[in-house]
Amino acid sequence: MATPRRTGLFSIAAALGLAIIGGAIWLQSFRPTNRILGTMIASEVFHISAHLVLYGSLAVILLMASGRRRLVAFAGVALVGLLQESAQAASGHRLLGKPELFDLCVDMVALSVVLLVESRAWARGSLRAEPGAR
Repeated sequence: MATPRRTGLFSIAAALGLAIIGGAIWLQSFRPTNRILGTMIASEVFHISAHLVLYGSLAVILLMASGRRRLVAFAGVALVGLLQESAQAASGHRLLGKPELFDLCVDMVALSVVLLVESRAWARGSLRAEPGAR
């Protein structure tokens, strides 16, 4: 049963997903005039860190919204990741390739870390079930 809290969390997850996809498209055409900002955005460390933070956050929100349903978190992260990489490739007039596959793997690493932390916290009793959760 959908509660207002869960509905709100799914709305936040949807908004984050759209922001990730839109942000990726926007970054394709963004040309920073600040040299430091340009260097930071172009760095692979920044790129990987951004994927880990964004997709890890999406996974946490989806887990909370779905009552700890891991399949929902996996499906949401995979869907947004695939849409984001496809949109980014299309806006650059190219097909999906090895760089996009690498990014999708990083997204799955973020999901895996979230699921690992969540399962350990659950096993230690740090998390408690919501009323009506499975």
